[in-house]
Amino acid sequence: MRTFLIDFVGRCDRGAGWGGGMLGNKERRDGDEMKSASGENGRSPRGRAWRRNWFFAALMVSIFSVHCFAVEDPAKSAALFEEAAVAREEAAAIWENLGEGIKAAKAWAEAAAAWEKAGRMWEEAGNQDRAAKAWERFHAAIVKRDRTSVKLEMLSGNHQKVSVGALSDPLQVRVVDGAGNPVSGVEVRFEVAAGPEGTGEGKVIPASTKTDHRGRAECRVRAGRTPGKTVVSAVVPDLAREGVTFTLDVQTGEPARLEVVSGNNQVVKVNERALAPLVVRVTDRFGNPVANVPVTFRLVSIPEGAVGAGLSRNDVVTDASGLCGVRFRAGHLGGSYLVLAESGDLEGSPSRFEIIARQTIPTFRVTGIRVEGTTDTRSILVGGRLKVNETYLLSDLNRIFREELKRVYATGRFDDVAIYVDEDQQTTGEGEVIFRVKERPTILSVKIVGAKKVKEADLVGGIGLSPGSPYSQPAVEEARQTLLSALEEKGFLRATVGVETAWIESGDKEKPGGVDVTFRISEGSKVKIARMNFIGNKAFSDWILNWHMKTGKGKVYKEAVFEEDREKILQRYVDRGYLSAVMEDPVISYDKKGRMVLDIVINEGPRYRMGEVTFSGNQALDDSELAPYFAGFKGKFFRGKKFFRAVDKVRSAFARLGYAEVRVVPQEKLDPENGIVDFVIRIKEGKILYLEEIVLEGNFKTKDRIILREIHMSPGDILNGEEIAAARTRLEKTGYFEPGSVRLTLQEGSSPEKRRLIVQVAEGKTGQFQFGAGYSSADGLVGFASLSKKNFDPFDWPSFTGAGQNLTFSAEFGGEKNSYSLSWTEPYWRGKPISLGFDFFNVWQEREGFDWRRDGFALRLSHKYGANGRLSYKFEREKVAITNVTSAAPTDIQIEAGFPQSVRSVRTTTALTTGFVHDTRDDVRFPTEGHWLELSNELAGTFFGGNVSFTRPNFTFKHFIPIGSKHVFAYRFQYSTVSNFFDRSNPIPSVEKYVIGGATTIRGYRERTIQVFSPDRKTVIGPGKTFTLANFEYRVPFSEDKSISAALFADVGGVFAGEFEFDASQLVAGVGGGVRLTTPLGPIRLDYGFGLNFPNKGQGVLHFSMGQMF
Repeated sequence: MRTFLIDFVGRCDRGAGWGGGMLGNKERRDGDEMKSASGENGRSPRGRAWRRNWFFAALMVSIFSVHCFAVEDPAKSAALFEEAAVAREEAAAIWENLGEGIKAAKAWAEAAAAWEKAGRMWEEAGNQDRAAKAWERFHAAIVKRDRTSVKLEMLSGNHQKVSVGALSDPLQVRVVDGAGNPVSGVEVRFEVAAGPEGTGEGKVIPASTKTDHRGRAECRVRAGRTPGKTVVSAVVPDLAREGVTFTLDVQTGEPARLEVVSGNNQVVKVNERALAPLVVRVTDRFGNPVANVPVTFRLVSIPEGAVGAGLSRNDVVTDASGLCGVRFRAGHLGGSYLVLAESGDLEGSPSRFEIIARQTIPTFRVTGIRVEGTTDTRSILVGGRLKVNETYLLSDLNRIFREELKRVYATGRFDDVAIYVDEDQQTTGEGEVIFRVKERPTILSVKIVGAKKVKEADLVGGIGLSPGSPYSQPAVEEARQTLLSALEEKGFLRATVGVETAWIESGDKEKPGGVDVTFRISEGSKVKIARMNFIGNKAFSDWILNWHMKTGKGKVYKEAVFEEDREKILQRYVDRGYLSAVMEDPVISYDKKGRMVLDIVINEGPRYRMGEVTFSGNQALDDSELAPYFAGFKGKFFRGKKFFRAVDKVRSAFARLGYAEVRVVPQEKLDPENGIVDFVIRIKEGKILYLEEIVLEGNFKTKDRIILREIHMSPGDILNGEEIAAARTRLEKTGYFEPGSVRLTLQEGSSPEKRRLIVQVAEGKTGQFQFGAGYSSADGLVGFASLSKKNFDPFDWPSFTGAGQNLTFSAEFGGEKNSYSLSWTEPYWRGKPISLGFDFFNVWQEREGFDWRRDGFALRLSHKYGANGRLSYKFEREKVAITNVTSAAPTDIQIEAGFPQSVRSVRTTTALTTGFVHDTRDDVRFPTEGHWLELSNELAGTFFGGNVSFTRPNFTFKHFIPIGSKHVFAYRFQYSTVSNFFDRSNPIPSVEKYVIGGATTIRGYRERTIQVFSPDRKTVIGPGKTFTLANFEYRVPFSEDKSISAALFADVGGVFAGEFEFDASQLVAGVGGGVRLTTPLGPIRLDYGFGLNFPNKGQGVLHFSMGQMF
């Protein structure tokens, strides 16, 4: 306590910190001016504020005196802090009345700090009532401080490139008040927060400056010697809650020096290649490697008369490490060979390599390996490069020794390591290699004691210590911190973790002892959130904010989770037009039960309307071509999603022209006073890029052509950035690869304007085998089995994978139903986007009063139409036989069979179906956005060779709308009718009419129970010629891969007697919910629906089915 007060008064006296500088020279001058302006009595508001400052300072001195020279009394200290806080509140109010917002903010900050200390002192004194009042005043002061504080904005200089040692362009910021007005004369401090690779290099010039009349301040950065990212922070001490951060890309400088790295002074046998390459490095003036620098190697001197000497190549280029090299081969004569490496006028150019050629070369044979200082020889010998009875060149042996030294140290088991050969053995050319080590102590046991509410097994696995591992103090401390974090994650915020070590002597002077490590835990009580208080929110209610946050009542507070929540909430504010909204860090307090209370202040700021949108940097497309993307925006409230979709369209417009790496960055200009936001769309087009090659990775089974046919570009084409995104979507839609595994990235090619397209995929599980059994009132007990294979290849035995074909075989078998079907599809016939396929089917079913059999075949053809469309044609011939008709059969079946004179009816239907599908879904299996539209018509007639005539037009529309980041609202509309318009004399068979209800049409009703009803809706008349349905689902995934999800649904539809009919009185509806599970057998859907109308009003039905509803 005494230490804090001394520091507190000292900071006030120096005019720093939350003392606000009231005893500094500037404040003294301001006080004199106030006094002279109001006369000797100093009765003006400024004079009163000046006296408040001096009163506050005197009060701090009195506190200092009490605690330095008297017996410490928390209650007395708390009372003095309260008096100081009240004094600063009054001073703040006076500054506000004078319009001095900056000084008022300082005073409120000082008041808040004083109330905080008063609250802590009252708690220490045991006076909870006074403490609660102090904390209440503290929160109020914080809110007022934030209301009058300033905001620091970044203007320019971020993400610039600067060479090592060079001076950057200006880094410019602006200071504004709460109304967005510039504030002059405010100190802004700049500092290098992080240098490349943690070096801290870089110097800010100047480190501190004051804002000009426009509220602006700037600095420059002298880059350090190391390339990489340099982070510079800018802050306004005391007055701004948040600073801004600039990131500079410090790049390697110009090549300055050429130096030899390896290969010099080698000894090589005549007529042989040197074992080590001749390697040089090019660096800048600070020693950083420089890539892409040409270097020339020349063999300039050889022994007289020698032949056969040479280099592997003469001209090379440095790599990313600044290295390049060549191989040298000696001639047939011994002696000295000289090679020069040259690169322009670089320092050290030319560099010399001298190689000595001899008839023999000094070597050393390893006769054995001896380990001294440990019995754990396995840690040293396993993985080593030295081999017994192996002969090494002395130069190679020294290099291997260095590598072995690093490897043994890296095991972490030894404090000291030496590798050597006895001197007397070096002269003989053979001998033992000796490893001499000093072992670290070993951990004998690891215990965790004191954990009562958390299982020890949940803690011990993640601490990284185990018996037998080497002991080190940093490792133990890291384990302690891991335990503490794990307890805090589970809500034990007051937990403590202590460490006890017991050293056990080994009894052997040559061997270190061991250590028993015990972590002693005191969990304390589990702290959960009692409530969250939102302050300042008007656009969104507390309920809405709580709904979108994972942090909430009854949960454990986690800072990382709160940061995610803050980003989510601010994104919603931005999307609604509150572009300057700020969500402060929560102020944490505790209620009487020890539960956490979070006070969260939200400064919404004004809601902005769109102003002007202008463009900068665009050359390939002029403003008139880009402006339509933002048509209708001006004057309306800013909507984030709509605006950024327009920005993406601008990006796509350039990408289509070959500017695949175009950068489109919107920069806003806020006018808080009028609530207007203008945007400058800054465009950096870059170069028109060309596709050099397409590289496929990860397709171990799928043939290259299957992937390449989905990429509508070839090497040499202009690189269409929009096509890259479209190709990724098409590859995902094939279903051949793991969801989310398809990645298309660009890499630099052989020249600046060329790029390599890297396509990465992960082969998916394309085969499915399903089997099972079920029971329904329509079919009785039925067993089923199906085998489907995507990416089928009939010639790839035994996996049958890779050709992109689709094959499906299914069968159902039971006492009342048997069916078999076989389908095959080739999506790309002979490499063209034409799909061919066939189907064979045979179905027999025993129904009430008759038997029904259907068998036939179909031939299918389809082709692309536009970017997302497809035209299809299907020729189908089937024979339907109705046999064993009895009086129990439906009336329409008896009429069709001619019962009772006949109990059998056979018809042949030959039909041609044409259709069009437009599909923009982002994913075939789990769509989250886009639509699917189908228009089709089936035409059957005697002119095709059958004896049935009808036409069947159909309309289906599905739409998927993302809600937030994961939820999806989906709906489907369908309308279809069957008509014998072209041949009224040929009635439509009953089996061609419509019956709906069940898992795939309207849930909450049993299968095939929705038909044409009587007007009183009490009797089922039979199948109808027209049906319609509408399905609505709200889908919520519970896992990142969407393998588990839930859905709420509402279905409505009906069957109508006539052609092209709609009768609202025939509609029925069902509501309910369900879950979806993705299993190795495929997606499983389990729904429970309630019928709202006849024939299942008020009753529930459980539906089990495979695949999505739509």
